[in-house]
Amino acid sequence: MTQSDPKVFISYSWSSADHKERIRAWGKRLLADGIDIVLDCYDLQEGHDKFAFMEKMVTDKSVSHVLVFCDKHYAEKADSRKSGVGAESQIISSEIYNRVEQSKFIPIICESSDSGGPHLPAFLKSAVYIDFTSPELVNRNWERLIRLLFGKPSRVKPSLGKPPAYIKDNSEQHSISAEFKFPSLKQAILEQKPNVSFYRSDFLDACFEYADSLRVREEPKTESLGEKIITDFGKLRHIRNLLVDWVLLEASSGKNGEFQDELVPFLERLRELKSVPTGVELWNPELYAGHTVFVYEMFL
Repeated sequence: MTQSDPKVFISYSWSSADHKERIRAWGKRLLADGIDIVLDCYDLQEGHDKFAFMEKMVTDKSVSHVLVFCDKHYAEKADSRKSGVGAESQIISSEIYNRVEQSKFIPIICESSDSGGPHLPAFLKSAVYIDFTSPELVNRNWERLIRLLFGKPSRVKPSLGKPPAYIKDNSEQHSISAEFKFPSLKQAILEQKPNVSFYRSDFLDACFEYADSLRVREEPKTESLGEKIITDFGKLRHIRNLLVDWVLLEASSGKNGEFQDELVPFLERLRELKSVPTGVELWNPELYAGHTVFVYEMFL
């Protein structure tokens, strides 16, 4: 979500004159970068109710972000609910916990603790913060802050693409079935079992079903016809190799008569794969070019 006209409310503690001056300087720098600010030294006038002012700024929908500049004094006042910071933090924490998106509130660390950790009020302890604890870190992290306020991160998540074709393709199931049936057929042939024809029939049916499952029955999503044909033939080649192994095995088994009786009808059956499936409206016969090559190779 982009923020074309960001406007920020600056929440801070009057810890010292130097700190107040740093806040003003950062406010001016934000203005120079095209970000409108609400800062007490500019916007809180004599006679204004400061608590009403703070509540309005925190909850105002025109304020895109609240920058919470945290130092030791701010964290202590916020946690003890003392003075203006205490009242302001109550309003902010209430908004964070109850109504407003947490991304609206950005903690900025201005001072580290003795242990090196950040000074953060309890209601912001788990929040991801920006480090402004030194002039070097201010310059290093300034662009990060500006990008965050404008909704223009340096790393943009790529657009969601389409699932790969193999996710939607169920042909692998048929392929695995044919692979499993071939070893059983091979063992039956080598052992000269009397019911070899049943194993053979199961294997050939699985091969045909796999090849048939690749015939186009719905208009393909791919924009490249050539790519579609090459992909299909690559899958058919796997079954072709299984069938070649079968032919070589049967030819060397010594029962050529029975083998030939099965081979010829199967090759005739394969011719069906070159045509459009029954009930499918023909829009481009070239979609079956991969099957045509497959059938020619099997005859050869």
